[in-house]
Amino acid sequence: MLHDSQRYRRYSPHQLERARLVAWLRRLDMPLARIRRVCGLDPAAAATEIGLFWAEAERTTAARRPLAAGRWPPSSSSTLAELRPGAERTSPCP
Repeated sequence: MLHDSQRYRRYSPHQLERARLVAWLRRLDMPLARIRRVCGLDPAAAATEIGLFWAEAERTTAARRPLAAGRWPPSSSSTLAELRPGAERTSPCP
């Protein structure tokens, strides 16, 4: 329940556990639709779903890592070899 005069949310004791779970999952950047699904599962299935979500997040991050290591934005004359990690780069900032 949102308390209008003080602008904070008040939870009853039986809502606290779920509110903490939602806050924790949001800190992992889990979308609300997926959090809703996790909250509807039994604890073992929820743990499995959270593990699957995190494995997916790690794969996505690993796939993006080379992009972050390369020079950005690439110039139109850049070759693929110049954009690989470890290649000599110039800073995009002054």
